[in-house]
Amino acid sequence: MNVSPPADLLGRAVLAIPGNSGNTVRRAYGVVRSSSITAKSVAQHGLARLSRRAVFSDAERGAALVTPRRDVLLVHGDPRVGNNAGEGFNVAWLTSELRAQGADVQAAQFDHVSYDGVRLLVDGVERPLPEAVLVRRMPRSGTNEDLVRLREHGVHVTNDPAALRYANKADMEELFTAHGIAHVDTVVARGAADLDVAEQRFSYPMVVKDPAAAGGLGVELAADRSQLEAHVARMSAAGDGRVVLQRYHPEAQGRVTRVLFVRDRTGALQARAGWVGHGPSSDFKSNGPSSGITRRLAVSGPRLGLPADAIDQARRATDAAGLDSCAVDVIWTEDGWRVLELNPSPAIIEADVNLPRSAQMIPNLVDFVLRGTRSATPAGG
Repeated sequence: MNVSPPADLLGRAVLAIPGNSGNTVRRAYGVVRSSSITAKSVAQHGLARLSRRAVFSDAERGAALVTPRRDVLLVHGDPRVGNNAGEGFNVAWLTSELRAQGADVQAAQFDHVSYDGVRLLVDGVERPLPEAVLVRRMPRSGTNEDLVRLREHGVHVTNDPAALRYANKADMEELFTAHGIAHVDTVVARGAADLDVAEQRFSYPMVVKDPAAAGGLGVELAADRSQLEAHVARMSAAGDGRVVLQRYHPEAQGRVTRVLFVRDRTGALQARAGWVGHGPSSDFKSNGPSSGITRRLAVSGPRLGLPADAIDQARRATDAAGLDSCAVDVIWTEDGWRVLELNPSPAIIEADVNLPRSAQMIPNLVDFVLRGTRSATPAGG
């Protein structure tokens, strides 16, 4: 039996929960305290009601700050565009968790929010400034000027507006180099001369990336100059003219390790979870459309699933960007562990891997939105 969450709750979400096992539903929805939750009860009662009853005990609620932020604006991408097909599910999950932790939530698409320093318009209607803004995703053509103004006027904005530029892969190379972060050798191509530079530094095959792509889409392997030029021409025409070229590391064998960071209430970055994706032999990407195998890795405690220096490089990359929540992809190369890229709006890991609540992205992110503080270090500085 396949039971989908109520359409009015999830909007355009398409995730179906297979079977009627309570364990399956708890894994998919991150609900860990009620042993009686089944797919049938999710369908009957909805995610929001189940989350309210299952997320926190009274003792945990009492441990929260006395005056957490309550009025939250949740800004998200358009689920009809590009890689945002699962955005309806993400927004529903975040909305449910925010409400479960006591917040009043208004959700709106990024391009339906504007603030000129005087009036905040959401879906064309003026409203008071919220206490917090949670930005799930920016569109390719979006700018963060309105978010910067909101932060300047005292609104707690997550992620830091100045850090959202690093959703674009073309901006990561300069950041990693400036901060001495060991990363995969990269050339940001703006014209034919940059292709020549890449050929001198890398051998074929060469990885070619659309800077705004995600989920393994917009990532190709060029076997020669003609394929390289074709990929670059197509990707540059769709974006701002920049294309990311990277050295291909066959020794990684299609494996990419991802480390999730979310700030705690004091603003310190905490490694919350780690996992490894392994694509099939027919696909060099670990998270492409052909799907990969995912397994958990310990990223804290005495038995780490990958070397501490790899976790530290990932942490330094997140901190350098000024991101509050980020998944960092690292790969093993002959030269050691290297950062591949940052993902400021990663997929929700607890939807795919059974994690304890303390390691899940959504509850930790929401806790920071409602109760967290941020250091004065500027993004990218």
